[in-house]
Amino acid sequence: MRKFTEIVTDLVAELVMLLMRHNYRLREKQALSIVFASTTYQRLIDERSMLYMQRSDYLFSLLMQELAHTR
Repeated sequence: MRKFTEIVTDLVAELVMLLMRHNYRLREKQALSIVFASTTYQRLIDERSMLYMQRSDYLFSLLMQELAHTR
């Protein structure tokens, strides 16, 4: 079984890629900053939340909902 940190790292990379596809003007560094500053990320790195077990498209939808509510 893969380690928690490896799974989270891969999910963050996928979230960044999805975010950049959604907004083509974002650079990688900007997308990383958005992900790392999000509540979604805070929940993702909490192993007890089990959020790391979800697919990246579901996590992206959570992130997009969060961003829509913070604007």
